[in-house]
Amino acid sequence: MRDPIVVYDLLTFARAARRINIEDTFTLYGFPCPPVPKSEALVSSSTINEIQILYDKDYAPGMDRFLECTWYTTQGWARLVKDTQLVEMFAYLIERFKTVPSDDYNGMQTTRSLEAKLLWNTFCLCRTSPEANGIKAETEGTAQNEVNSDTSVSTDDQSLKEAQKRLNILESILTAQPTEGNLALQINYPPSKSQYEVEFWRNAGQFAAGRPDDPASVRDMDAALAACRGTLGMLENRDVLYSMMVARHVGARFPDWPDGVTQAYNNDDGDDRTKLFVAKRFIEDEAGRGMTQVCQRLCDMSIASWKLLQ
Repeated sequence: MRDPIVVYDLLTFARAARRINIEDTFTLYGFPCPPVPKSEALVSSSTINEIQILYDKDYAPGMDRFLECTWYTTQGWARLVKDTQLVEMFAYLIERFKTVPSDDYNGMQTTRSLEAKLLWNTFCLCRTSPEANGIKAETEGTAQNEVNSDTSVSTDDQSLKEAQKRLNILESILTAQPTEGNLALQINYPPSKSQYEVEFWRNAGQFAAGRPDDPASVRDMDAALAACRGTLGMLENRDVLYSMMVARHVGARFPDWPDGVTQAYNNDDGDDRTKLFVAKRFIEDEAGRGMTQVCQRLCDMSIASWKLLQ
């Protein structure tokens, strides 16, 4: 039986208008991120080598794949190694990887939360200026504080601009903090750039700029979501981002979201509840079996946002 047409009532608009901060999504499945122990000692050179191997092998390629850029593999390490706090967080995560037993459920879950926080802080390296005495953030927090100026770097650095703008779009999707305008339109692409990639991010940027408590803006978000679906290209990152958008946008229409959405009512992929169930199941599956640690933790963060935004 097809769901009745969902009408935007006052409660629906109230749910759609809720906002969270990205830090709220670091607590995964009820397990808060453990604090990094304070230490006066410098991180050893051998640990630095381990961090670089982890970054080069897993995180940088995963972040580049997710944002469809090259900045993290080509420039990210030079900034990471100068960020004392982030280096210490990496060292603590590696220590936990080595010492927390696999049968310690609580320990494994808090490590998962720590990795989510570390991953996001590493993503944010593209928002910082490369100062010799440690890295000082230009912008912090949610998508309200967008990087609209590239004063610390060459404006010709295409990959950096892609990383910055697309990261802000991702943050907006996770937190429901609308961006000031479509950030994807601030990137000038070369003619050789894949049009599917350009169109996907342009529409994702349009979605991120939407105001879900404004009926006219909701229609624009619906159109952007439909356009994104047509440019997925069988790429994991786009499938995940599209599913995140569906979960956030369509989920607000159902009072029993997320716990009550446990099955589809029909096989009509145009039906809101069916669409929502498919997106929910996909993100939950990717959180455990995504191709990269980056994708898995971002899916965990998306799941954490569902109840916070409802």
